[in-house]
Amino acid sequence: MVSDPFSDPLAQAMSSLRRVARPGSLVVVISDFLGFSRAAQSYLSSVARHNEVLAVFLNDPLERQLPPPGRYRIVSADDELAIDTYAAAARRDYEHEFAERSHELEKFCHRYGVHLMSMSTDDDPVSTLQTALGRRTH
Repeated sequence: MVSDPFSDPLAQAMSSLRRVARPGSLVVVISDFLGFSRAAQSYLSSVARHNEVLAVFLNDPLERQLPPPGRYRIVSADDELAIDTYAAAARRDYEHEFAERSHELEKFCHRYGVHLMSMSTDDDPVSTLQTALGRRTH
């Protein structure tokens, strides 16, 4: 069965970007890149062929590393759950998963000439983007 690229929100966004980006533009994509599917990669690499692209990998400190071992309650407007961070193996797997996603994104960006920067949710977005845009190479 072939998956529908339009059931993937990131692929949809990249497809739309491909249609509206004018050649020679500076394109800034700010995303957590969760579910960066083959379709999304294909659309973004197509954009990168004719534009300068800056991929801003937005992530949260809790994505990079779990809080100290313990039991935590997480509440949102729609849901509530508890996580247990005591298991060392689970902690390693969690951190490995983030590192793997980061590595795959780095490989993609290197392959297609996309500038990559990481931005934490606890960074000041304006100064972080100003710094990144000032450092990019032409």
